[in-house]
Amino acid sequence: MRVLILGNAGYIGPVVVAHFRKNIPRIQLVGFDTGYFAHCLSGANRLPETMLDVQYWGDIRNLPNEIFEDINHVVYLAA
Repeated sequence: MRVLILGNAGYIGPVVVAHFRKNIPRIQLVGFDTGYFAHCLSGANRLPETMLDVQYWGDIRNLPNEIFEDINHVVYLAA
C-alpha cells in the first residue's frame, strides 16, 4: 500500500506518519509539504521527512499530477 500525506511536515503529520509506521510495517509513505514551518521544530529527535520513503517539497496549490502515480490513499493535512 502506498499512501500520500499532504502536509506531512506540520504539527499533525509526523504523528500520523509514526502511527502508520508502527501499525502497518510494509506501508510506503510519500510526503508533500512546503516546509514553511520546518524552522519551528522543537524537541524533535529526528526530522519528520526521514520517516518517509519519499519526500516532495512544494506548494499544495501547485500539486503536480505525477505525484499521484501508484498512490492508493491520500491523507490531506495541508492548510
